Amino acid sequence: MVAGSSAGGYGTYYGWLVAKSQYMDSDTYIFNDSGTGFWNPDDPTTFQTIKQAWNLSIPEDCVLCTDTVLTSVYDTYLRYDPRVRIGMFTSYYDAFISGLFLGMEREAFRSEIMSVTDEIKQLHPDRFNRFFIDTTTHTSYELEWCDVFPGKDFFLEPGPDYQLDGTSLFQWIGYLVDGDPRWRDLLE
Repeated sequence: MVAGSSAGGYGTYYGWLVAKSQYMDSDTYIFNDSGTGFWNPDDPTTFQTIKQAWNLSIPEDCVLCTDTVLTSVYDTYLRYDPRVRIGMFTSYYDAFISGLFLGMEREAFRSEIMSVTDEIKQLHPDRFNRFFIDTTTHTSYELEWCDVFPGKDFFLEPGPDYQLDGTSLFQWIGYLVDGDPRWRDLLE
């Protein structure tokens, strides 16, 4: 499993390639915690700067990728590798990513994350699922010192024990890896 949270979530977009190169004949999994992979569509210049600074290139065969959307590289992986399954966690109104990192209004952020991931979900309904929650939290971490950050709900108070439809995030990740039919889209 390749997993990452926040910036580490962004790292899953390319980190999976490294892991897969070592485990070509194995099932692989990606768990992305709050690394949404898109940039403010009203500010493509920032994404170009980041791509240059991080030496990122978008694969030519990533047909859904755009000047501001890296998230769709997951579609490329899912098209080429029938043994990868991808789970994504985020908050619809992630205060850190939407406001501080992307400079987007929260409703615009929610609209963009749904639009980008809906397309991947429609193309790969059994191998791409989301655990999206209706808060402003950033990451599934439960941190006792979170009061030092702006915003009441910067980190998820119950952490990975947070439940949607009776399923905790911990359980949901287990279902992802186990191939359990209970692994499904959970959208609050």
